Amino acid sequence: MTSRAQDGIPTRQAILGAAERCMAECGFAGARLADITAAVGVTTGALYRYFPGKGALFAELVDLFEQDAVESLGRSEGLAEAMRRWLSAAKSHAGTVRALFELARPGTGEIDRFARLRGKVVEAFGAHLPVPDEERLVLSRVLVDLLLHCALAISAGWSADRAAQLAGNLARLVGNGLYADETSVPPRSEIDIATRPHDIRPGSRPFIQWKPAEGKEGPRSTRGQKTWESVRRAALRAFEDHGLAGTTALDISRIAGVSSGTVYRYFLDKEDIFRSLQATAEADIVRETHLPLVRGRLAIRATLLAYFEVYRRHIALFRVWQELLQRRAEAAEPWIGMRANFVDALTKAIRFGQQVGIADAGCDASAVGEIYSLCDESVVYTRLILGWDADLSDERVATCVERLFIGGFSRPA
Repeated sequence: MTSRAQDGIPTRQAILGAAERCMAECGFAGARLADITAAVGVTTGALYRYFPGKGALFAELVDLFEQDAVESLGRSEGLAEAMRRWLSAAKSHAGTVRALFELARPGTGEIDRFARLRGKVVEAFGAHLPVPDEERLVLSRVLVDLLLHCALAISAGWSADRAAQLAGNLARLVGNGLYADETSVPPRSEIDIATRPHDIRPGSRPFIQWKPAEGKEGPRSTRGQKTWESVRRAALRAFEDHGLAGTTALDISRIAGVSSGTVYRYFLDKEDIFRSLQATAEADIVRETHLPLVRGRLAIRATLLAYFEVYRRHIALFRVWQELLQRRAEAAEPWIGMRANFVDALTKAIRFGQQVGIADAGCDASAVGEIYSLCDESVVYTRLILGWDADLSDERVATCVERLFIGGFSRPA
């Protein structure tokens, strides 16, 4: 290595560090090269001597994250330490984590980088799981994704930073579950309750006490309502193809077969259409998670399968929403509110189980409530937004999550 190249190493590392911090604060799109160079005290031209652009910066940050995580996991002694180390690595690379979730979309180079990173971490993490080989793959994926979403939630401000508490409770769940008394675990038939509105059983109630955002009402006339719905459907297709940022009113009007003026007759702009679609999806989530407790227990498996169903129905919208969560604070507000209500409902249910003696009193109810919320979020995101894990059925994943909470993995399945 030449002396000149050696002299450039500190500058290169400083640029990478500044990019990591900027992306942690603003996301990939919001992290400007001017801000990165200003933080280092160099010109943009100097940055280009080391990196051809922000994409190259991101690619190297992903490589550094992977190297740090795998090396750290290799030094772990036991599952609890592996969880803490993986979570610590993700928090240390918060900017890279936010950028991964912002940029990873099917068919992109970014999602390929994300997949390679995840594969290496799952392999390193799985070595610390005290479970048979046939269970290791699905459980290691579930746990790695859950902890990565935890780091994202902390970085994005969706939840408070109590990483050590979450990791400790998660390790306890893997060992023994939340509901460890097998004699009082309800039969599978009682857990697999119906989740569609017309199948709701008498005496059940909405699991999430959450009032969805109010969307703009459609026209009253039959013809106007039909056009209004066609514009919404067209916007959804355009959002799926181009994302919200890349979609124009002209794109929507062409797909809907109407003029741009017709689009603006019903909506102020594309963001207004998105808010209308968002309100519909929120209402659907609340309606479909209309689940009772089962003898004081959370309906673990049924809730997750219900989430799979509702996400698949609104998959294009949720892809756009996930994109915006990393870029716009106002887009995250409904998500944060709904998420907080879900965690609160879970926490209350867990505390009830502890009070009546069927849930592990040694677990922190609020931490376990957040763990289950993170579990649902990460599993649904991985399978439906990213399109990964096609080798695992919904049933197999849901059964793994159910076992995490009922019985744990310290005893045979």
